[in-house]
Amino acid sequence: MYIKPAHFYIEGDRALLRYKETAFLTKALQLGKTNTAADHGQISHDHIIGKQVRDLVTTSKGVKLRVHLPTLEEYVTLTPRIVTPIYPKYANLIVSLLDIHVTHRDPTAERSTVLEILEAGTGHGGLTLHLARAIHAANLPLLGKRHTVTSVQGKNDPSAQSIPATTVAGPKMETPFTQDSDILDDSGTRIDGSISKSHRQAVIHSLELSPSHLHHAIKLVEGFRHGQYADDVEFYVGDVSAWIDKQLIQRGLHGAEIKNKAFLSHVILDLPGSQSHLEKAASVLHVNGTLIVFNPSITQIIACVKEIKLNMLPLELDRILEVDQGMVGGREWDVRAMKPRALARAGAEKNVNLDEDRAPTGASDQGLTEDVGDSGVETRQNDTIQEFVKGESEWYMVCRPKFTQRWSGGGFVGVWKKMRHDLARE
Repeated sequence: MYIKPAHFYIEGDRALLRYKETAFLTKALQLGKTNTAADHGQISHDHIIGKQVRDLVTTSKGVKLRVHLPTLEEYVTLTPRIVTPIYPKYANLIVSLLDIHVTHRDPTAERSTVLEILEAGTGHGGLTLHLARAIHAANLPLLGKRHTVTSVQGKNDPSAQSIPATTVAGPKMETPFTQDSDILDDSGTRIDGSISKSHRQAVIHSLELSPSHLHHAIKLVEGFRHGQYADDVEFYVGDVSAWIDKQLIQRGLHGAEIKNKAFLSHVILDLPGSQSHLEKAASVLHVNGTLIVFNPSITQIIACVKEIKLNMLPLELDRILEVDQGMVGGREWDVRAMKPRALARAGAEKNVNLDEDRAPTGASDQGLTEDVGDSGVETRQNDTIQEFVKGESEWYMVCRPKFTQRWSGGGFVGVWKKMRHDLARE
């Protein structure tokens, strides 16, 4: 097994300082600067630069701290935030659900083979970093580390303000990345072996409505290990449906048949009102691509299930998972749209008694029995069926955990797979 040589801290690094069970993340190291280590005093960056990982450094109060190279999990968790992040264990779950496998291929491959993932709702940027790490092996390093933010709105839109680029704190480049000035060979590869952004084989499109949140996320992404994954991401400000429309125009796909509009491999929606963007997202998602909705409430996932069912969108529900602080891997939920058999027989009945003998198979199982400790006391968990009716649709929702543990809050992950459009109405 290959083990990397010991790391020596240089300017631009972020160091993790540990004292017993307490951990502190420094700012980007810079000669002459200091950091406060809570009640343990000040620590000079000069004392860290040049040190080796796991060396000891001494604060102004004489407290000895051990320096570590922060992992991605530690970095995302300990960096300052202005919005609640998707915590690393949730981000890891979402990335694993996408089942991403990448290798570097010929950079002259056709655009249709590029792995493109849309993340709508950048937020803190934690999930963005995890996604970028997952696709990073597909791309050769780019020359510069500079991001420009693209607004989805038109030039005459008052909200489409010019957003300046931000640069990563790290080794200085001779010139920033500007695609027009790069010298490429016929394959799109620069003479130094790096690759043009237009020839990347995998990319994360990260979209956020709030410019301030997006700038914070960009700094987070570019601040991790000198922007190691920064060039795998493109950032945008605006509405997700408007972004899709703009992309279709730019790619010359706006007037194409519905089956020829797809350009996204996966879509992740982490924003309120996700159901209002499902139709647009499904229209540009490749067949067998994954669409994930991450929301804090099960009713938001239910709204997505209803939207797909009522509008016959080409998305097949794969699973619903509940995640919270006490779970590993998520708890599966049963969320389905159903028509009671009695309603199907009687026509447009308004009041339907959802008894076990009248519900479709699996929609209303027996109550679940579990033992509580050694007392022998049994508790019965009754099925929870929430009924939602939209207009004259007469669809009802089954909404319950598939396991016997008590619900303890947290978020919910809905996973759908894209079908062919002609199969969605069958």
